[in-house]
Amino acid sequence: IKERAGFFLLEMGNFKPFRVILQADSQVIDTINEAECSSIETDYKLLLNQILQDLEDENIKASAIVLTGKADGYDT
Repeated sequence: IKERAGFFLLEMGNFKPFRVILQADSQVIDTINEAECSSIETDYKLLLNQILQDLEDENIKASAIVLTGKADGYDT
């Protein structure tokens, strides 16, 4: 998750909250809200709704929301 946060920070120039899922086949998938003007609260609600849907999917082993953190010494 830390590597993904760093990737988003470096590639996009800023950090946005995102969701990471681990599927049963060990594939890792990221979801990020692409909207320019969304707030952290809006992003969180959108991602939380996706997490709630993940709970019903047997192919998803784990799901997480990343709101803040540090990557390569930068606050995110």
